[in-house]
Amino acid sequence: MHDRELHRQILGLTYPWQVEDIRLDLEERQVVVIAGYVSSEAVGCPSCGRTCGRYDHRKRRWRHLDTCQLQTVIEADIPRVNCPEHG
Repeated sequence: MHDRELHRQILGLTYPWQVEDIRLDLEERQVVVIAGYVSSEAVGCPSCGRTCGRYDHRKRRWRHLDTCQLQTVIEADIPRVNCPEHG
């Protein structure tokens, strides 16, 4: 099993999310997992679930449970939608 597939399963990522890269930073004692959204897929409005067009993304970074005594940090560009009802 490759490291990307391992982290995808550990984090419970399902399509259209995927692990794009993993960086090991021993100086900071971190494993940084870069997650991405398949750009060709439509995005659902978080309020109503309606499929909407994506207009941009917002970079987010948050801490996950530790991996082998190293901090696990997830980075992702979270897609933002333009819902006709909710904005």
